[in-house]
Order: sequence, then C-alpha cells, then structure tokens
Amino acid sequence: MENLDSFLKLFIPGICFLINIFCIAYLLGLNSWSERNKAYILYLVGANCWIITDPLIFNFDLLPNQIHLITQLRPIVWLSIGLLFINLVYRLTYRENDIYIKVYTIMYIFFALITTFTNLIIDNYIYVEWYVESIPGPLFLYSIFFTIIIPSIHSFIILLNSIKDAKSKIVRIQLSLLLVGTLLMFILGTITDLVIPFILELKYPLRLGSSIMAFQVIFAMPAILKFDLLTMSLDKFILDMFQESGDGILIVDESGYIVNSNPTLNNILNKSINLIKGKNISDYFDGIEFKKNYENFVTKIKGEREIKYSISSSKLYKTGYQLGKMYLIRDISYKIKSEEELKKQQILLEKAQIISKTGNWEEDFITNKITWSKNCKRLLGFNENDFISNDQFWDRVHPKDRKWVKSLWFDFEKRGKPHKNIFRILLNNKTVRYIEEQSEFIFEKNKIIKTIGSMQDVTESYLAQKELEISESRLKEAQEVAQLGSFDYDLTNDKVVWSDELYRIYGLEKEKYNPSSEGFFNLVHQKDREMIRDIIDESIFNHTLLEYDHRLIRNDNYDVRIMHCRAKITYSKNDKPVRIAGTSQDVTNIRKAEEEVKTSREQLRKLASYLQRAQEEERARISREIHDELGQELTGIKMDISWLSNSLKNSENIVQERIDSLNNLIDTTINSVRRISSELRPGVLDDLGLISAIEWYVEEFQTRTEINCELDLNDIKIEIGSELSTTIYRIVQESLTNVARHSEASEVKIILNSEGNILLLKLQDNGIGFDNDIINYEKSLGILGMEERVNILGGNFTILGTKTKGTKIEVKIPYSNKI
Repeated sequence: MENLDSFLKLFIPGICFLINIFCIAYLLGLNSWSERNKAYILYLVGANCWIITDPLIFNFDLLPNQIHLITQLRPIVWLSIGLLFINLVYRLTYRENDIYIKVYTIMYIFFALITTFTNLIIDNYIYVEWYVESIPGPLFLYSIFFTIIIPSIHSFIILLNSIKDAKSKIVRIQLSLLLVGTLLMFILGTITDLVIPFILELKYPLRLGSSIMAFQVIFAMPAILKFDLLTMSLDKFILDMFQESGDGILIVDESGYIVNSNPTLNNILNKSINLIKGKNISDYFDGIEFKKNYENFVTKIKGEREIKYSISSSKLYKTGYQLGKMYLIRDISYKIKSEEELKKQQILLEKAQIISKTGNWEEDFITNKITWSKNCKRLLGFNENDFISNDQFWDRVHPKDRKWVKSLWFDFEKRGKPHKNIFRILLNNKTVRYIEEQSEFIFEKNKIIKTIGSMQDVTESYLAQKELEISESRLKEAQEVAQLGSFDYDLTNDKVVWSDELYRIYGLEKEKYNPSSEGFFNLVHQKDREMIRDIIDESIFNHTLLEYDHRLIRNDNYDVRIMHCRAKITYSKNDKPVRIAGTSQDVTNIRKAEEEVKTSREQLRKLASYLQRAQEEERARISREIHDELGQELTGIKMDISWLSNSLKNSENIVQERIDSLNNLIDTTINSVRRISSELRPGVLDDLGLISAIEWYVEEFQTRTEINCELDLNDIKIEIGSELSTTIYRIVQESLTNVARHSEASEVKIILNSEGNILLLKLQDNGIGFDNDIINYEKSLGILGMEERVNILGGNFTILGTKTKGTKIEVKIPYSNKI
C-alpha cells in the first residue's frame, strides 16, 4: 500500500504535469499564431494548475492554515475548466464570442470571488489517511453545475452539430475524436473518484478528475491539430508562410477572383487588399488568363512600361478539391536589366579584346574540354565558330617553340603554379606572331580541376621591346665609351635612379648601393659641395638649365675625378621643383686635355707675340737700314749721275739720253726704297705716333685705290704703347688691303676712340659683304692674323658681314702703359 500511496501522491501528478507541459511546448513551437492552438494551450494551462495543487498538499509538510488556503483557492482553477473548454470549442468551430460566453465568464468570476473570500464552496478539509479531502460548502454543487456541467453540455451540443454539418469526412472524424476524448475524460474521472475506490474499499478517491485530464491529449491534441489544419483558411495559411517574402503572392478563388495577397504584392500594385479583393488578376496584369498555368511568364502591370514581372501559378487543393490558384509574382526588371547589361558588357569585352588583341581560354580536366573565346580563336588564325582541339592548337605553335613550351607547361602543371611566357605561332599564311600566354590552376581537394588563362598578341610590343633592349644596350655601350651616366631625382618622393654607367663611374655596386641625394653629396669633394648647392638653388630660382663641374672621390679606389653635370629641372603647377633629370660625365681626361691645349695655346700665343715683336723689330731695323744706308747710297749715285750729265752737255745725243734714263731709274728706285721702308715699318709710326701713321696710310690708300675713306680719330690723350700702336696700325693696314682686294666698296669709315681703359677700333665698308657662316668656317690668314694679334693683347676681335651691305670689323683692346 505504501508503494501505491507514493504512486498516487507524486508519480501520477508528476507524469500528468509533464505531459501537459510537453503538449504546451509542442503547440507553441508548431503553430503559435493559431487561435485554436492558443485556446487549447489555455485549456492545458488550467488543467496543469489544477494538477500541481495535489503534490503541494500531499508531499510537503504544510501548516493547517496553508492547507486550508490551498483547498479554498483550488476551485478557482478547476472551475475554469468549463469556460476554457467552451472557448476551445468556439475556436474550433469558428464561432464568435456571443452572449453564452459572456454569461459563462460572469458565472466563473462570480464563483471565483465567492471561493476566494468565503467558505461557501469549500468549507474545510479533512485527512483520510494521507489524502486531503475537501469538505464542500453550500454552493459547491451549484458552482460545478453552472461553471462546468452547463458549459460542457453546451460544448458537446456544438460539437455534435458541427459533426453533423461537416461536409468533409476527415473533418467529421477529427471532431468526433475530440468529442470522444472529452467525454472519456469525464467518464474516467468519475470512475477514479467513485467506482474504483468503492471496489478497492478505499477511503479516498484514486484521483480527482484532474489527473485523468492529462490523458485527454491522446485523443484531443491530434484531433485539434489536424482539425486546425483542415479547417484553416488556405489563403491565410499560404500568406502567413510568405508574409515576409520578397516576392508577391496573390491568391485567387476557383473563378479567378482575388481573395488575398501579401504586403509585397500590395506594394507592387500600389493598392491595399481591400481595393483589389474581388477583382480579376487579368485586370492588373497583361496577358494573364485564369485557365492557363504559367511558369516564369514575363509580363507587366497594365499602364506601365518599364517594370517587368515574372509570374508562376500553382493550383491550390484542400481535401481533394481545387479551391483556386496561387500566383508568385517577382519583379525581374533588375534581372532583365542585368542580363542586358551583361550582354553589353560581353560585347564591350569582345571589342576590348579585339582592340587589345587579347583572348581567354579555359581547360576543364574533368570533362577534358577546352573553351576558347572568339578573339582567342582569331588570334590563333581560326574562325570564331571553329572548334579547336588540343592538337590543332599545338599545330599552330611554331615548330621551334613547340617542344620547350610543352615542357614548360608540363612543369607548371606539375607544380600547380601560375605562369607567364611568350612563344611564337605560325599562321596559315606563314606569318609569325608572338603570343604572350598566362594562366593559373584551380584546385579542388588538392587536385587540379581546371586551368584558366589568357592570350595576347604582343608581336609589335615584343619586337619593339627587343629593339629597345638593343638600343639600351647600345646606349649603355655609348655611355661606357663616353663615360657618361644619367640620373633621375624625384624631389617629391626623395627617390634617385642612376644608370648602370653612373654606378661604374662612382665606383659603386648597383646591388649594394641605394642612391640618394645625401649619398651623392658624400661622394662629392668636400670643397665642391657648397658650390653645387648654390648652383642648384640659383638654377631653381632663375628657372635655368643646371650645368656645373665638380670633383668626385670614387668609392672603390678614392681616385679624384672631374664630373660635368648637365640637368633639367621640372616644376609643378605651383612652380615648385619636383624632378631633376640629367647626365653626369667623367671629363677628367677631357679637362686635362683642355688644360694641356690651353697651356699649349698660351705658349703658342706667347711665341706668336714674340715672333711678331721680333718681326716688327726686324722690319724696323731693315726699314732703317734701307732708308739710311741704301737711300743715302742711291742719293749719292744720283748726285754723281747729275754731275756727269752736266759735264757731258755737249756730248753726243745718244750718251745724254742714256744718262737721263739712268737718272730716272735711280729716282724710281729711291721712291721704291722709301715705299718698301715705310711698309716694313713706317717711320711716321715711331716718330709721330699712331694717329699720324693711320692718317698717312689712309691718305696713301685713297691715292692708290681711289676709295673714299672717312676718318674719325678722336683726340686720344692717353699714351699708347708701341706694341698696341703696331697692332692697331697693322689691323687698319690689313683691313684696308682686304677692302681693296675683295669688297668692291666705294667708301670706308674708320673710327678710333677710347672708352674707359678700352681702346676701340671700328672699320666698316659699303661693299658686297660675305656669309658669316662661311667666314667663320673658313677664315683667311689675314683675318686669323688680326684676331691673333688682338688675342695676344687680351682683346676682342669681331668681324660681321652682310651680303650686299658691307663688312664691319670691331676691335676692343684693354690698354696700359706697358703696351
């Protein structure tokens, strides 16, 4: 009996409680929004609250007043069973709450208040062994009759009528199961409370009706769930499933009239369900007929042009009958636009491939299929619709490249690494083209399943690159020969790039040295660094070409070299220098040669000066000897001839004639001696000075050539030395000689003056002139002699000629007492 007591006190209530909790959780998870499920859950909650009060009393040591409170309040729970059951039946039969529900609710509230505040329903309790028995109050039977029996009888009547009126056999079966399960609960409850205790001679009932209610779910819950599914509004069921769908859902009845729609469809039509309900679907969409079935049928809303929709239809059946159709409506405008855009992109891609001479290909190792783009076929010399096998491709590869390309591809495929190479193809017309191919492999589970690649015709660029490499090689060789390197200094990013030759000149290894501005100045001779910085700053300020020489200390052998730098500076829009690019040449040997030439030239100039002085001195000596000795001797001979002529006046005529002829010859010889003496060294230059010498010579020149000469000899108050006087005189002499010989001039203008410590001589004629380019290329010995005379004295000699406009000579010589 103890085991039976424990079974009755704890196990049965616990199992019943857990069964009801499971049912509640199952219903909530299955379909929490169903009104029928909600009503059934409330019914189970009420039963659970009734069940749980028994273990509280039987299994815990409660005080008498606590037990009395529980027994007094328990009717609040079990009195609600009738109201909860009639509410469930109303929900199952789609009834709206009416006056009966209101009355049952008022009666329940009334008796709940009575049992809460009085002892009229439960007066007290007594212990029958371990069982707590409630002692009914005067209103106990009335409360059961009005709150449980009457609502239950009413519920049974509704269920019987619903079973009778149900058109579907399945619906009738489910309602019958629900009715039988409920009646069974009441019958079993009566048996457990009255019959079994009487047979077993127990002083207490096995259970109050609460425990057996748990087993009602065996019949009631499946029936309710299936009934809920069968009787549910099909359009509501579907719409609830697609409530949050991005596609429009439209439900129509068996005649094609709209019954319901989801929010997405309402947004598509821009109309609420109330506006479209009862309308035909063909009223809104073009080309839709109810009798036809559609799958991805493309249409549009009437009156609209741009937006297109895809419509698919499906028939709706319930208990074997077609109730209508469901239309799934999807906005595919973006898809159509995407497809159109994709086609445009494909066309543009094909055009881009044609322009860039590229193509793509793909090899599937699973299907052993190779796919070529249209332009890839064209590049290989096929038509765009031709099928190209693997063998046909290799036939196109140049015979001399075929072997190494196959070997290379096999190696890349073995390693699974992306690759890039250039090979030749031989077209049908024997034309050779260079193809750059690059590809990579796609793996799946460490196995190559596909190769994708591209090809580009790089014939022109490849050959140009080869030409460029040859040119760069030649440039490199030329730079090595000329010892000329180039550099590029990015001022913005502080990045310097040197040519290979510049590394060699500086004695540096390209792989080990990173060029920089600071590194460059470390190589420059310490005494030249500030000078370079000043020149760069000045060039930037004046926007001029950068050019300077500096000394370099080689990094490898510390040899000092002379470098000539020439660079151009690039400026930004804000007039800030951003780049310096130029060349740097090792001119050590050139500068040494120039210095040697300069020294040699200086020595030659000194020698020429010495020779000119010696020549002038020798001329002066010869001129004096001719004038003094030869002139005196000729004068003596003339005097003797004159005496002889006077002595022989009476002689024969023939002798007198010979003497007169000899006398005339002597006069001519004396004049020639004077002329030669003056040309060798005019005595007037030494006796009367430069001005008088020029005046005398010009007068003689005019008499001899009949060329008019205009003299402008300013009063030069300074003392002009012998060497300078001789130079000026000889230049005038040579210039007038050239005028007489070549210019065909009729006038010559001679100007001699001084400006500061500069003696200035200008000669200009109105002759035929000459070409400056020719005279600069082929100077006569006379002109070279004049120029050298001026250079010896540190002056400047200029000769300019203009065809038909004459010739102009300008001489500037600094003078001092020494010259």
